[in-house]
Amino acid sequence: MDTRVSSAADSKGNKIALTGQTPSAYFLDSILSTCKNELKRIRRNDRKKQSVINCALLVSFTLAACGNDNSAPQATDYSQAAHWLSLPAVTEPVDVFYLYPTAWENSDPNPQISAIDEPSMLILATLAFERQATAFETAGNVFAPSYRQDNNSPVDRLNVIAGIPTLDAVAAFDYYIKHFNKGRPFILVGHSQGATVLSNLLSGYMKDHPDVLSKMVAAYVIGHPVTDAYLTANPHLHFAAGPDDTGGIISYNTALPWLMGPIPSYMVWWGVS
Repeated sequence: MDTRVSSAADSKGNKIALTGQTPSAYFLDSILSTCKNELKRIRRNDRKKQSVINCALLVSFTLAACGNDNSAPQATDYSQAAHWLSLPAVTEPVDVFYLYPTAWENSDPNPQISAIDEPSMLILATLAFERQATAFETAGNVFAPSYRQDNNSPVDRLNVIAGIPTLDAVAAFDYYIKHFNKGRPFILVGHSQGATVLSNLLSGYMKDHPDVLSKMVAAYVIGHPVTDAYLTANPHLHFAAGPDDTGGIISYNTALPWLMGPIPSYMVWWGVS
């Protein structure tokens, strides 16, 4: 990642002012200057083709280096126990992987993402775990990661949740599969924002890992719509057809008694339950 600095040194050790300019930007300018000088040689020698090739290679290598600045969001490190709400002792032959509902909000109407160690989120996430995930403790070992969340802004909500919240959840699930699961069958559970994230995990990660999908007992996607269009786009997924059907999705949304007619979009996406 580029870090703004005030100076750097050239190849001869001379100090060069770089105020307001990142190191990669400085070196890009340097390479482009070299290219200009290289192109000037076209008029003075007959090695025109080689000069153009050299210049093109210099620019491409530099642009590649400048682009590799780690500016893309990075997933949370789930090798750290502090980033898990629950890492249970394994006593059952089946696991449960749980994603909590929205546990963090603020007053900003625009999308914001919480820190992974946001205290208020961790408090409400723990309460949600106690209300919901403990219902599965008689069925399996309940694993539950912390994951960064959207602030409940209705602005571009699905795309925002498909970003960092899903990035974290997928990283957590992948870590769970590789380090904790040990080949046991598992149940997936998500509610509200957790269900939206879970639907992304099912459509993406499970499509790419059919061997993992084959071990899924069921996925409870509660408070997020699983539509015909979604299932058509993801033929590796299906609704559970009965109590003995494994590998299927169980999903529903419920509405308040006073709500008549079509469910407003903000309620659909937020998960009214």
